[in-house]
Amino acid sequence: MASKTGYRVRKRGDTYFVDFRLPGIQRFRRSLKTGNAEEAHSRAAAIYKRISRMVAGGSRPDLQLREAIDRYLFHGEKTRTASSLGPDRTCFRRILEWFPDNVEIRNIDRSSVLEFTSWMKKDRNYSQRTVNHHIAVAKAAINLALADKIYSGDNPFAGRGLIKQVRTRRKSYSPAQLSQILEYARNISASGGSLSRRAFHPYIYLAVNTGMRPGEILNLRWDHITPQQIEIHRPKSGQDLEVIPMLPWVWDFLQKLPRESFYVLHLGQRSTNTFRKIWIRLRTDLKLPEGSTLYQIRHSVASYLADAGVPLHLVQALLRHADWSTTQIYVNSDMDDLRRVMAVMDRFKA
Repeated sequence: MASKTGYRVRKRGDTYFVDFRLPGIQRFRRSLKTGNAEEAHSRAAAIYKRISRMVAGGSRPDLQLREAIDRYLFHGEKTRTASSLGPDRTCFRRILEWFPDNVEIRNIDRSSVLEFTSWMKKDRNYSQRTVNHHIAVAKAAINLALADKIYSGDNPFAGRGLIKQVRTRRKSYSPAQLSQILEYARNISASGGSLSRRAFHPYIYLAVNTGMRPGEILNLRWDHITPQQIEIHRPKSGQDLEVIPMLPWVWDFLQKLPRESFYVLHLGQRSTNTFRKIWIRLRTDLKLPEGSTLYQIRHSVASYLADAGVPLHLVQALLRHADWSTTQIYVNSDMDDLRRVMAVMDRFKA
């Protein structure tokens, strides 16, 4: 369904997508999640009108927060598609859920920002790190408007120390706790239900038996695995392809999973946020320390290997540390050595 106003509405399944085109600005695709074509056109036209007005320029003090966010997304969203913090788009949705519709930036003061952070922590139970991430993306959206002279006021999210982020070193899970987590996850997936419930045990199993990062597991594809190795594609790391050994019992486990998509884990959202509610319930039921995270499983694998007497340079090789000054000491570790290292994880293969 083409339009002469600078956008095009397209339908896939029950969802409408809008492609915008404005002179000098890259193409931007946005899901409207509506089953009504007229509503899709109406909403697309409103978005186009707002953004085209902003593109025209002109510093003004009455910019709406929604306009600043739309423009930030329009210019190139820095989406962390598999981050535990969630994509920037998701963060903006939560921000707009709190602040009144069509609120102008000049009417947002420090107290309202603090009320928003309190709501995120107390009512939504988000960590300080996640709340600070929401503040950061809101700040970035308004900074872009300021830099392009679309807005001429103050940035209410610019103050430092809105929430003091206390960095504490979380303890690794013990082998007994890892076994409990695996068993709990197995029961969750066996009971069926949503995509996230069915994918939870495979996710935990791969995390424990490979030490892979959350995003690497969520984005693992069937064509990335062989009986000998797992290919990890990480274009943002500076190294397009990394390889870890495939353990026999992991291969057997994967062969029993249904191939419902080209991803190993069939999920609607490629983010650990999809497991958030399940993890909170698990953490409560298993009496894990407050603040325990899925990512700690990766640290726990490293601790388990080190306690088993595996040389540190081989542990570092398996975990593929991103810092070159660290990784250069183990670049010569061969695949057979790494496979023997991971074999000590066989207690978790059942």
